[in-house]
Amino acid sequence: MDRPRQTPTWPFLSILACLFILSLGAPRGWESVARKNRVGRLWAARGSYVAAPASPSAAAPVVVVLSEPVAAAPPQAPLRAEVAPIDPPAARQCSIEPLPAIPADSPARPVQGPEPDPALLASRTTRKSYSAPSELQVDPRFDLDVLTEPTPTPSQPAATASVAAPQTWQEPVALLRMLDRLAADEHAGVWALRASSLVREVVAGRMSTADRAAALAALRDAMADAQRLATHGATVPTASQLHRVRHALERRLAVWDLAMRATAATESIAAVPDPDRLALALTAVERQTAGSVQGKDWRAYLMVDALDQLASGRSLPADKQRELAVRVLERLAAKGLGSDQRAFVSAGPLAALAAELRPWAMEPVRSGDLLASIERYEASGLTSDAARLANAAQVLVASQSTEGLALGRHLENNYRNANLRVALSDELLARFIPSQPVIETTVRDTILGLPVRGRSTIFTRMNVRLEPDPTRLRLALEASGSISAHTGTTSGPATIYANSNSVYTVRQLLALGPQGLEIDEPRATANTEVRLRDVRTDFDNVPFMGMFAQRIARNRQAESTPAARRESERKIAQQAASRIQREAGDKVRAASARFHHEVFDTLVELGLDPQIVEMQTTEHRLVARARLAGIEQLAAHTPRPQAPSDSLASVQIHQSALNNLLEQLDLAGRQMSLAEAYAQIRAKLNRPAKPAPADLRDDVTVRFATNDALNVRCDDGLLRLSLSIAEMKADGHAWRNFTVLVDYRPSLDRAEPALVREGVVRLAGPRLSTKSQVALRGVFSKIFAKDRTISLWPAQLSEDPRLDGLTLTQFVVTDGWLGAALGPQRKLAPAVMASRQPAGN
Repeated sequence: MDRPRQTPTWPFLSILACLFILSLGAPRGWESVARKNRVGRLWAARGSYVAAPASPSAAAPVVVVLSEPVAAAPPQAPLRAEVAPIDPPAARQCSIEPLPAIPADSPARPVQGPEPDPALLASRTTRKSYSAPSELQVDPRFDLDVLTEPTPTPSQPAATASVAAPQTWQEPVALLRMLDRLAADEHAGVWALRASSLVREVVAGRMSTADRAAALAALRDAMADAQRLATHGATVPTASQLHRVRHALERRLAVWDLAMRATAATESIAAVPDPDRLALALTAVERQTAGSVQGKDWRAYLMVDALDQLASGRSLPADKQRELAVRVLERLAAKGLGSDQRAFVSAGPLAALAAELRPWAMEPVRSGDLLASIERYEASGLTSDAARLANAAQVLVASQSTEGLALGRHLENNYRNANLRVALSDELLARFIPSQPVIETTVRDTILGLPVRGRSTIFTRMNVRLEPDPTRLRLALEASGSISAHTGTTSGPATIYANSNSVYTVRQLLALGPQGLEIDEPRATANTEVRLRDVRTDFDNVPFMGMFAQRIARNRQAESTPAARRESERKIAQQAASRIQREAGDKVRAASARFHHEVFDTLVELGLDPQIVEMQTTEHRLVARARLAGIEQLAAHTPRPQAPSDSLASVQIHQSALNNLLEQLDLAGRQMSLAEAYAQIRAKLNRPAKPAPADLRDDVTVRFATNDALNVRCDDGLLRLSLSIAEMKADGHAWRNFTVLVDYRPSLDRAEPALVREGVVRLAGPRLSTKSQVALRGVFSKIFAKDRTISLWPAQLSEDPRLDGLTLTQFVVTDGWLGAALGPQRKLAPAVMASRQPAGN
């Protein structure tokens, strides 16, 4: 049975729905310096977060008064010079405990040390003046025109010398496992055995520096051999494995080479903080927070008096310096901050203060620890291991050491790559351009000052054309049509009847790039041909007079036709341009704003710091690559699966994007019922409140593990979900310290693609008896029910006639990636489709 075709309102909303990544990170997505200055994540250390009160409303911000020292929770409202003081609400407890030995007379100061020098505090007012507080809030970076000396970005603090090479390096378990699997291949087995032997030689501690250098050189040659093997005579699966092994080897070679060249005398890199720059940052904070009760609370919350000891250069143990900086950074990055508070601390002087504190909070990076962190993360994929490596990379990037800086950039490029990619073809976009109906309308116009009345028929065709651009997503929306009109024009005693045929075209460019969404003014042209049909006058029935009147009317009509045609063409072009501007440009802007509010802002609120890595437009495709990762998180580090060449749309998402999102759901260490967890997840994702599923038992309470509460791994055709539980209570029993493991496989067997559970729910824990296993399986088998699939296909798309003849031609899980592609229907089994996907960058 033919399905009824839907009548779309306009093509551009559909295009915006498909191009869901268009607004991602623009224009903020390209501001890498601002990103590194943005607060909302921890820089170096982990600890308890502030459980700050949620903001009551944007219209009525308030200041929180604590029942413990005021420094433990942030004021509720951002400070601006033009904002009047606001009375605080009732007191509320906070989760941050004061550091040891707080002076009794100064609860806001968290560390031991001498009283701050009053002269230092007074001297801040004698330093170079800052801009007005309202201006300071515009940019999270310092304004170079405001400072007494240039201020580099927070990714460039000073550091000590280079990384030392340990005697024995961490064995790359994940890489060796890949080589061992490849060793059984007929085509590449010999190469894999040789490469495996070289890798083991390189990491062994018994090698001399010269021998290790020779082994590294041999491995570089082996990489070239792997490329040749992959392109000559290898099957598609073997070529894919070779490519992935070569990429894994390449990630490590630069690290090994730099570690080898480091000397034993400089076995670590430590950032060198700058007290003078911290003093400037504190001056800016004091100027912004001066003169109000809220400002006093903010200075206490930020421990400004204690930070003054760092800026003054007074003697303070290194561990206390780091502890103080970490504590203030924790408070600036507290997950419990309200939206007003988060906006306040993530811009202006407070963001600059955070940038200056980070070098004080950094732990030194030791080469042995770095190599171990890399291999631990490669093997586990856990967010806790990712955080250690991400922080090490930030320290190295901030280094003045040549080797350290090069190594830090290598880690940034290889472990914080784009973890989301979307590509859309012009053919798919064209399917979402609706057919325009034929419009019959009445003509009521004025041409050359004369009234024109009649009927017209309008035919319109829409099209989309991609405009190649290496740095932007750029397309042209084109409308072409014709207007057939039968009109009459009255001038004095004469009425001219004419038939006209007009052809018009409208073209409007839309682009997304570093400057955000750009919509050009539409350009329209029209061409009109007029054919005289009849002339009638009031004297037609008068002998001779009628003939003369007819002749005069026809002559005047002939004389005025060029001017009338020009005015008609101008009006038709203006009307066409106005229509496309009204129905396209305005709706695109509205849809873009809605997307930012519902999606982009949600990602920012979650601390995922969405960044555009690449945008490009080819002759037939729009391609966007993005990174979803906070400053202490990693992103993709493995090559993505390539979509089939005939794909109309494809998307690849790395497990790091999913894990970064799961980490920001704020479940770690929390105790709640299953229904409460369900509600919190929906709230964090900015989804409307909805009752929990009926099979989520109300009597089950869980306390999630402190680290890696939720984690996914994408490999070997399966998405593996692990749920770490510190404690679970149900039916009067309690179980502690266990992990729930559930596997999902991609399925194309259903009407819509989905992830379906594979096998049974597994449990892992040191003290799980058989009886406990049975009880827990009963609970989690319902939560992860066999018939409860994870649908990846909106239900409305299954019935959308615009996708007739299309199907998923790829749905794979491999090497950390989940990849899917939409293309023409073809008769291939899912297993065949999966085996035919080579790896890509």
